[in-house]
Amino acid sequence: MQPVNKGRFKMLYSFVKGFRLFYVLAIIFTMLAIIFNYLMPQIIKIIVDNIIGNEELKLPGFILDILNNFGGIPFLRSNLIICASIALLLSILSGIFTFLYRYCMAKASEGTIRKMRNNLFDHIQKLPYSWHVKNQTGDIIQRCTSDVETVRNFLSIQFIEMVRTVFLVGFSLTLMFMMNVKLSLIALAFIPVVVAYSGIFFKKIADRFKYADEAEGALSAMVQENFTGVRVVRAFGRQAYEIENFDKKNDYFANYWIKLGLLLSKYWGIGDLVSGLQVMTIIVMGAVEAANGSITLGEFLVFVFYNSMLVWPVRQFGRILSEMSKTSVSLTRINEIFAEEQEKDNPDAITPDMNKDIEFKNVTFDYDGQKPVLKNLSFKIKAGTTFGILGGTASGKSTIMYLLDRLYELPEGNGSIEIGGVDIRKIKL
Repeated sequence: MQPVNKGRFKMLYSFVKGFRLFYVLAIIFTMLAIIFNYLMPQIIKIIVDNIIGNEELKLPGFILDILNNFGGIPFLRSNLIICASIALLLSILSGIFTFLYRYCMAKASEGTIRKMRNNLFDHIQKLPYSWHVKNQTGDIIQRCTSDVETVRNFLSIQFIEMVRTVFLVGFSLTLMFMMNVKLSLIALAFIPVVVAYSGIFFKKIADRFKYADEAEGALSAMVQENFTGVRVVRAFGRQAYEIENFDKKNDYFANYWIKLGLLLSKYWGIGDLVSGLQVMTIIVMGAVEAANGSITLGEFLVFVFYNSMLVWPVRQFGRILSEMSKTSVSLTRINEIFAEEQEKDNPDAITPDMNKDIEFKNVTFDYDGQKPVLKNLSFKIKAGTTFGILGGTASGKSTIMYLLDRLYELPEGNGSIEIGGVDIRKIKL
């Protein structure tokens, strides 16, 4: 199969049709879950700065009016259960929307992949026999299982994580800039470093995943062929040879994943170092700002909380890029199958009476431009008779049957095969 990079994401989008509403709802619900989750630290800020401390309460006017009707800050000091109840309510709402977005993503991703599996299997069933001969069964199985599973994992997990990451970073930075511009700029300065490093990592790992995937396909193909032909292996006493051959392919496959693991460990190690430096810098600078009175203690605590929630999504960016590279490779391998042309009837194909004479007229045929197996072969078989074909190995006996059954198509200009005077290329498959 030749690589087909173009159109792989367009191919994926074609399977998304019919499930787009669930994807949109999942994005909306995950944003709502994040918003309610991020509002909870504001309750902590109010308790530390306004209820325990004496800072002026800064809330929207209509909320302040409601609170003043009940007695203002003194009322909250004597009824801390209200703050706890609000925090609990926000947590419950966040949990509800988390459940809803996960449910919608499950419906969307599983529906998409089910559609892809069905179409992939249906397409393979209609591909020419010659295509199946050229491609190893184990590799085809791996594309239909492992590669499809990689796409499923990306749609069900990494896709929504990508949306969450973008929204989390934007929402966190907005809240952080509202509290303290200086600290926010420090936090923001680390993000381009992590993103740039992740981009470099993405380029390096994409090809590694491709080779590892191909090595897995070759290993699966060998296992499938060995188990299918176990009778021949046993009959000729080739067990030791097959075991040695499997060990070589298995070592090749394992070494690729060891190299991938080494690359991943370098990335995560350096990434953890950068993230740790960012958190440490924010804590130190935040403590200095709090000591100078530039921010309140409550704002400092909330800022550190938001920064901690910001660091992980940014770190996740590299994992998402890693999964995107794997998914890109898998989509290319799946798209290579969809790009293969299916067998089709000629527009004027008919279904004639098949109980007629079979006649080969000057048939010439070769496999992929090699030496012709059949050359100007002509014979006629009367209807209702038995016809025997004798010949040595590779003399073309099976090829005659392949051509008659149209497992291989006889090219134009290479003679004709007729049943009752009708060229078999004009007979419905």
